[in-house]
Amino acid sequence: IELVQPFPDEMVDLKRRSKILLSSTWLPKRALAWAGFAAIACFGLAFPLAYATSPAFKQSSTQEFPQPLRNVVWDVAWDPGPLSLGHQSLSRRCDVCHQVPFERVQDKACVKCHVVTGDHVSAVSAKAGVSLVTRCAECHRDHKGENAIVRTDAQLCVGCHGDIGALYPKTSLAAVSDFADAHPRFALTMVNASTGEVEAVPPDAVVSLHENSGLKFPHATHLAPAGIRSPQGLRVLECAQCHRPDEAGVRFQSVKMKDTCSECHRLEFEPALTTRQAPHGDPAAVLTSLREFYSSIALGERPIDVTLVNDLLRRPVASRSEVTQRNAFAWAEGKAQTVAADLIEKRVCMQCHDVRRASASSTPAGSEWVIAPVKITARWMPGAVFDHRTHRISTCQTCHDVKSSKTSADIAMPTLAVCRSCHVGAVAVRGKVRSPCEMCHSFHQHQKPLDQRAAAFMGATSQPQGAGEPR
Repeated sequence: IELVQPFPDEMVDLKRRSKILLSSTWLPKRALAWAGFAAIACFGLAFPLAYATSPAFKQSSTQEFPQPLRNVVWDVAWDPGPLSLGHQSLSRRCDVCHQVPFERVQDKACVKCHVVTGDHVSAVSAKAGVSLVTRCAECHRDHKGENAIVRTDAQLCVGCHGDIGALYPKTSLAAVSDFADAHPRFALTMVNASTGEVEAVPPDAVVSLHENSGLKFPHATHLAPAGIRSPQGLRVLECAQCHRPDEAGVRFQSVKMKDTCSECHRLEFEPALTTRQAPHGDPAAVLTSLREFYSSIALGERPIDVTLVNDLLRRPVASRSEVTQRNAFAWAEGKAQTVAADLIEKRVCMQCHDVRRASASSTPAGSEWVIAPVKITARWMPGAVFDHRTHRISTCQTCHDVKSSKTSADIAMPTLAVCRSCHVGAVAVRGKVRSPCEMCHSFHQHQKPLDQRAAAFMGATSQPQGAGEPR
């Protein structure tokens, strides 16, 4: 653009006179600056400060302030960042955690909600002099993002456990610094067959460990590649047919005779006459059930309604005399005893349980047999966290080698080498699963003692119980 004709002088004067300067208004720079500072100080400092320290101001701010200001949470002005996922419901209630304004969060504020969260040091270790003095917020720093409140760095554990013997010379714990190359062999907990208590087994003793559970169960027989005999013919069984996940998919339901085993191990006693089966469990209940059945036959009006006459069964032709009834009851009792002995000692129960005849002086009437109580360990590693659901891409035999197991005394828990075939330590390795300490171990210990946390599935009496969880 070319200016062909210069502007007249009036245009220049008009431009000069059209500029409005701050000095020509009633708002000098210094006064405006102080006014802005006062407003910012009021809304950004004074109100948030009063909101945090004065309950009266907090109440009046929600009732007496103008409508646009009533819903303002004033102390959010110095919110350093977003809360974690678990604390986002407290985003407008800062005083729940920050109980004393301008002081760091105290442990009592955390425990008020996290009442079931246990300490890191167990009660037994605490009595032995082991202490861990630190604030919750030293490790759990909020306002750092949705998932930043839980520490995942290896130093959280390795700081003490890397050379724990130097900190606590009397400890029985082995030093551990990384799962890939500096982790002790797995230790187990199991039921002591003689006492019924759950006890910890040292790693050195795990190799020769056997479980005396009171059950006879050969995995090799049930997992035979050619299959096993069943009422429907040969069936090839899989682990999942007996070991079924619980609702959460993390562990497994208890294996129960009625739901899992009774299809093949049937407790029939007169299959030609009835589909009725003897009850599983108490031998006295089995005998009572048989007495009822055969008594109803001896005294009932069935085609085989009989009494015992000269050691021969005969249909009564007249009203029953007292002698006849006694003979019928005697026959029913003898028949029940014979069938019960066949079921318990020869054909069914003895296949899975240890059975012996009871002495008359040691058991109450009606308990002619004693079946060893079932004592199955439910948690082999109560100090570790394991989710079967996340491992469903692997087969059961990948971790539990039971196809060649011929006795239920075998311990089929995976070894350290088995886990290392997929998992490495805190440092990521291509083709492996990065596994820092907290993947398997919880920092906070349960408040319940070990024997309750690792409670085994046990029968309180000689009554055989269903099997516990798979190993």
